[in-house]
Amino acid sequence: MSFNTLCEIKQSGSLTMQPTNTKLKLYNGSCVPALGECDLNCIYNGESRRLNFKIIKGEQKPLLSGETCTSMGLITVHIANSINTSPITAPSDIFMEYKDVFEGLGCLPGEYHLEIDPDAQPVKHTPRRIAIPLKAELKAHIETLEKMEVLKKVTEPTEWISSQVIVRKGSKLRLCIDPKDLNKALKRSHYPMPTIEEILPELAKAKVFSVADAKNGFWQVKLDETSSYLTTFWTPFGRYRWLRMPFGIATAPEEYQRRQHEVLEGLPGIH
Repeated sequence: MSFNTLCEIKQSGSLTMQPTNTKLKLYNGSCVPALGECDLNCIYNGESRRLNFKIIKGEQKPLLSGETCTSMGLITVHIANSINTSPITAPSDIFMEYKDVFEGLGCLPGEYHLEIDPDAQPVKHTPRRIAIPLKAELKAHIETLEKMEVLKKVTEPTEWISSQVIVRKGSKLRLCIDPKDLNKALKRSHYPMPTIEEILPELAKAKVFSVADAKNGFWQVKLDETSSYLTTFWTPFGRYRWLRMPFGIATAPEEYQRRQHEVLEGLPGIH
């Protein structure tokens, strides 16, 4: 559990965080020291459990262990003593058969319009400096995104200008924006996000599972021209605007979820 979440819970009651020397090993292999630990009463389906939480820095949502999820009935473990399998098809064969699906950047139907509060005052951020060793790599990354028609150079005046955010993911750079002021001005068309309580009953008797991850999912949503200019941001090489939905936009998760539901609607067993 994050320290921020613990502070929110403490506002409604008296809680004490105890010291601990525990280090948590993450999925990627890295270790994070716990700030402390705290025991909390958790209720699910009318049943109360006393659970121990390790507290860490950040704003992550609380995470339960697999053992806890099983004991509380959140998940069911089915153990098969024997499994009959068919010959495994090589991934390369699948890529060749459906190469139109795996090549290039996908695109969901229709363009997306960012709705702005008419009373909101536009904000123009000043450029942020970046480390000199990153400039050449960043320029090459921007040129790649231009060729992919994800970004476009801006020379005309724009009402909104956000700051750039550079995140390193493995050995590669990920270019994002910091649209905190733009997000405050956006009107949200709320769309329900699926919860684990809704999905688990659908999977109770499932024996085979597969996971499909859309590459650069938000980039598969095109912005209309007006919205594109709202996403203008600074770089050391001038201003650029996003032609596809950038990471960081407040309405992006709900809009992406809505479009995915529309595409997959009516397909049984898809969540």
